[in-house]
Amino acid sequence: MGLSRSTYRYKGSGDEHSLELKTKIVELSRKHKRYGYRRITAILNREEKINHKRVWRVWKAKGLSLPRRRPKKRRVGHKQLPTVAEYRGHVWTYDFVYDRTESNRVLKMLVVLDEYTRECHQIRVEYSLDSQVVRDAGRLVREVRRAQAPKER
Repeated sequence: MGLSRSTYRYKGSGDEHSLELKTKIVELSRKHKRYGYRRITAILNREEKINHKRVWRVWKAKGLSLPRRRPKKRRVGHKQLPTVAEYRGHVWTYDFVYDRTESNRVLKMLVVLDEYTRECHQIRVEYSLDSQVVRDAGRLVREVRRAQAPKER
């Protein structure tokens, strides 16, 4: 017949175990929708050693898959470059700088700059800076700049 004795007498491993494994894989994939077959394999390996190729075979046979990744939203209409300062007082920027004291407390500094002259208009140093402080700093700088501006005739 041309059939080897080992093949003729071979009894496959229990179908009960593979059926149990298939139901576990399907259960886990439904419970954890964002998990792929590799993470499911890792979870199953905590209980007993299972080959990832076996999990992959069941995964494909049952038609399991992850939800498609959504593409990142593209910014539309924001192709304009930042405003370049052309004269004094045209563009101001503010930035937060952080440092630590000897007692390990965080110092926060609000720095307001004129982009054209690179002149620092104001530095506010506090342990905490909220939005009201930022608005007050901008208002104060505008008032000082108006007072210093030459009067029109």
